[in-house]
Amino acid sequence: MDDNKNIENSIYIKNRKRIELKGVKKLDSFDKREFLLDTTLGYLHVVGKELSLGAMDMEKGELVIEGEFISLSYLDDANRKKEGFLKKLFK
Repeated sequence: MDDNKNIENSIYIKNRKRIELKGVKKLDSFDKREFLLDTTLGYLHVVGKELSLGAMDMEKGELVIEGEFISLSYLDDANRKKEGFLKKLFK
């Protein structure tokens, strides 16, 4: 995925139970409550309940997450650093 700037970035949410993502460069971290993804448009933070990793094809930049979704948000660098610090503090 060297030329990932040309990969389409899209998010498809089905019934708030399944998210299909395109344009994923890297899966940074995940657990049953949250996923942190590096995408072609920046870091994406997904929060929910009982989240699980479905299909993943990093060659194509595609990923599926299943569970109950609460929020999805793109993070700028300042928010990502703050979140990383708070996450470590409260673990």
